Amino acid sequence: MWSLWFYSRIFWDNLYTLKKPMFYRLFLLLLILPCLLFDRPSLDAQEFTPSEYQVKAAFLYNFLKFVEWPPDAPHNDTSTLSVCILGEDHFGSALDAMKENAVQGKMIAIKRTNNLRNIKDCSVIFISGSEKKNLGDILQFLKDSAVLTISDIDGFAEAGGIIAFVREDGKVRFKININAARQSQLKVSSKLLKLAHIVGDSK
Repeated sequence: MWSLWFYSRIFWDNLYTLKKPMFYRLFLLLLILPCLLFDRPSLDAQEFTPSEYQVKAAFLYNFLKFVEWPPDAPHNDTSTLSVCILGEDHFGSALDAMKENAVQGKMIAIKRTNNLRNIKDCSVIFISGSEKKNLGDILQFLKDSAVLTISDIDGFAEAGGIIAFVREDGKVRFKININAARQSQLKVSSKLLKLAHIVGDSK
């Protein structure tokens, strides 16, 4: 269900920038029609309007499917892939739903911390806006680590973060800093890059 939301959201948001809009409009209809037909009839309107952080949680979960970590990544010797929230947590239960899923053969573990010393075993770190004043120190601490950094702090990708959530025309979109990903030895799928605003050299 997470993947369905991710792809339907991306296709809908980018529908009019695609070269063959009628094809993708039909694709989207076929993609979400089964959910509309078989979803619970008792759902109220509020349940069809996810919050900003529910959308970001869905994106975050699907990012994990399109990133390849190096052999020395923190999770390679364990059965879990740790997603850590550094600072204030605005996701709530939306992020906890990820724990029921597996990515790349590993179960997802969610950790929350305010201490930099507790994030070295994390494979993914979402840096909360509450840590904006410490962003430079955090990125320096994680420099050359095989960690996927994500945040919605303004200017995050330009400051050296890997994936930054941004708001455009009322929608959640994202930027990817290619150079930062390479420095962390992370390989980002071309499929994901095509949907992102690229920061840095994309060659």
